[in-house]
Amino acid sequence: MVFKALPVSEVVFQKMKAQSQLFRYLCYDDRIEFHLLPLFYLRDRIRVQHEYSEEAARYLSHAFAAALLLSSHLKNQEKIKITVQVSGEGEGWLAEANAYGEARGYLFRPETIRKPYDQWLGEGYLSVTRFLEAQGFHPVTSTIQGKMGDIASDLEHFFSLSDQIDSKIVMGSEWAALLRPLPDCPRPSWLEALDILRGWNWDLDPGRQTETSPFHSQLSELTGIRFLDSYRVEFYCPCNKDRFGAYLRSLPAEDRNDMVENGPFPLEIRCHYCNSVYPFTREELDALFCSV
Repeated sequence: MVFKALPVSEVVFQKMKAQSQLFRYLCYDDRIEFHLLPLFYLRDRIRVQHEYSEEAARYLSHAFAAALLLSSHLKNQEKIKITVQVSGEGEGWLAEANAYGEARGYLFRPETIRKPYDQWLGEGYLSVTRFLEAQGFHPVTSTIQGKMGDIASDLEHFFSLSDQIDSKIVMGSEWAALLRPLPDCPRPSWLEALDILRGWNWDLDPGRQTETSPFHSQLSELTGIRFLDSYRVEFYCPCNKDRFGAYLRSLPAEDRNDMVENGPFPLEIRCHYCNSVYPFTREELDALFCSV
């Protein structure tokens, strides 16, 4: 991945990056899990990296948050991919995250984004694919059909139909959260926790806070809440020039010969996941194909 610099000072950048963490808690006698994720760094990174509008970057940051929140129980090389494919002009989106807090993805047609989102996307499918160690990392996919738009509502609907569990997902402009009851959670405790979250300001500017979490003074409203851990989250894609070179080498001989003879040069390959561009000169292509 070729990282593009954010238009901020190095001091501000390092502060933003350090605050970009997923915080995990348990509450109500350890019967409800609560995960909290700031979005400001991911949103700004997406906007610069993908060269998106503010609105498109905000929407994709919610998609990243969804993948990261769902991946919070993963381990080692496990990962999760969320795909939305629809009939509307937006066509859909894709986001994936792994156990290391790394997320990547893209909107299929970011230039068309508009509100209301359910009209922009329309009818289609939401699929969650898990690559788990217990299944030998073979993809296991669950899919629901319906009208897509609001990512939080779409995922709550997915959980109720596919996993058949209650979940509350919050997506604000600055923060995202997942609240999920464990199997032995009393119904009154769950309803009380939902009421508490509805009263919080999910658009609170993290830059104005002195605590690691802007909800520091409010977390105690969730009965018996205790901090488990936190880990950094990042927009990261494992693509590189060598990988794309290997892809070019795998193309049919006719296509390779056409590239070398007709160009254009430099030949540029763009990664959909992170918008990184990898240029190949004629000399590089000659060297790449000479041993095929």
